[in-house]
Amino acid sequence: YLPIVEKAAKDGIVELQISLDSGCQGTFKSIKGVDAFETVLNNIKEFCIKSNAIVNLKYILINNWNDTEWEVNEFLKTAKDLRCITHICFDIDYRDILLSEKKDFKVPQRYYDLINKAKGFCYENRIKFDIAPYARQYMEKNKEWLIKQLKIKGYTDFSNILLCTLDNTDKITVYEANNDVKSNDIFE
Repeated sequence: YLPIVEKAAKDGIVELQISLDSGCQGTFKSIKGVDAFETVLNNIKEFCIKSNAIVNLKYILINNWNDTEWEVNEFLKTAKDLRCITHICFDIDYRDILLSEKKDFKVPQRYYDLINKAKGFCYENRIKFDIAPYARQYMEKNKEWLIKQLKIKGYTDFSNILLCTLDNTDKITVYEANNDVKSNDIFE
């Protein structure tokens, strides 16, 4: 908790975005590497009480860490219990998708299901819901779009591609198995 942030929130200069990424203390500690779940929640409450801060909670789905229905339910329950959350944003950790041995770049169906669950919860509780812009683009464009863009840039053999990253400007960086960066282009 920082008083300077409280003052900025009171003055309407900032909105707080907190990437909680969990619904319980154990998962928070596993992901963040620090046992501070309750401290973070208490700080959120204090900010809300002292400053009427606009608080946005973010949840990044991480494969085999927090991508279960139970964990997302706990996160949503926590958001509701805080009673001052105005916005919830979901995002995806792309490592499990982009590093898959299949190289199919497919977003797991459970991610769609969990995000839809969160969206419904937010609608019912009058909380603004969003998916991070680059996650939304990736989920919408997904495999077909990525392969098309790579083919446009001259890729015909995908067996040597180790990793592709996509940012919020549609910049795709392609890393090959030999650690060379093959491309860093903006695809339209």
